[in-house]
Amino acid sequence: MRDKTEQTNIIYWVLAIMVAFYSGSALSVISSTYRNSIILVAAIFVIIRVLERRFKVTRTLRTLFFGIFTVMILTTAVATQYSMFYLRLFTTIYLAYEISERFDERVLIDVYVKLMTLVAVVALIGYFAVNVLGIGNMMPKFTNINGEIYRGIGLFNYIERLPERNCAMFWEPGLFATALTFALIFEIIYVKQKSLIRMVLFVAGVITANSTAGYVLLALLLVLVSLKIEPRQPLVKALLLFAQVTVIAASIAVFLNLDKILIASGLSQTGTFAKLMSGTLSESQRGRAIQDSFALFMENPILGNGVEKVSQSMNYIADTATSIYAMSIFGILGCSYSVFYIVGGLRQHKVNLLTRIVLIIIIFGILNKEPHIDLLFTWVFGFFLLKVAEENRNKIVEEN
Repeated sequence: MRDKTEQTNIIYWVLAIMVAFYSGSALSVISSTYRNSIILVAAIFVIIRVLERRFKVTRTLRTLFFGIFTVMILTTAVATQYSMFYLRLFTTIYLAYEISERFDERVLIDVYVKLMTLVAVVALIGYFAVNVLGIGNMMPKFTNINGEIYRGIGLFNYIERLPERNCAMFWEPGLFATALTFALIFEIIYVKQKSLIRMVLFVAGVITANSTAGYVLLALLLVLVSLKIEPRQPLVKALLLFAQVTVIAASIAVFLNLDKILIASGLSQTGTFAKLMSGTLSESQRGRAIQDSFALFMENPILGNGVEKVSQSMNYIADTATSIYAMSIFGILGCSYSVFYIVGGLRQHKVNLLTRIVLIIIIFGILNKEPHIDLLFTWVFGFFLLKVAEENRNKIVEEN
């Protein structure tokens, strides 16, 4: 029995490493071959399903969305110029769906939180070694497909020109902040035995990432924590609600207008705050990405423009605004990408409505602050939300 448990744990950790690798790790972008290798991993899962004779699919919202995404990708791939991107995206979604079919949501939470605890500890040690001890130059050097130079390996690396921003194992610091945000969501909403030490560790990781959006997400996560408080006095309850709504509104405003705020206040001339600029002094890069992507969507709203045309038409980094980026590529069916997360968030009936709304805001902040269209864990999280909703519904049915 013990051997079987150990084998199961090994499988969980192998899968966790695989998911982490295809979720924005720095090693995965050394070569496009590494990123495309997810196709082979998905093929292995298909073979396993065939050998197990698992030809039936569950009648769930997860399966419905998987079918919609399949049609979305196939339609655009046929109607536009073919790209390996479509096959890679399909296999990414398929793997996320397969993981949700095979593994309990409690297992996902447990393994992910443990993995991110390990990643955060190693990342903070690495950050200290680079920025305090000054031994970063002793670490191995490698270059990604865009020519960006990194130092480090495995669970910790950093961009050579930005040593003050902690990337952990990811290709950019914002993704490290995102991964920790997911871990904090699990801790705040889903983990029964919460750990203050883990949460402090995750927050410390977000701070060392020096990510603007990460700081904004921390404010929204603080709102999530405050929603656990249920004061009895009407006045206190009203004041708390006012504070929560104010923080939510302010966070959204800052996220959308950071560059303008820094320029207007003069903080953009200060070294520390200048690092928070999105890359252009004239307008927000994320805002421009949304405008460009939406303009392309309106050119061909039915079938979409395809990834090749979208990539060639962009003056700014379009895929940072993933929700609109999906629409510009896939047309009207690309809206299903956003609907997928909205439905999942709204169906978390074990928490109150305001908590669900804040959760959805956080998710959309994540989706639209860096490229997520083909990151595996982002899709896993979407299917996780629907899986949790299904399990809660099944428990209610059994109790009745």
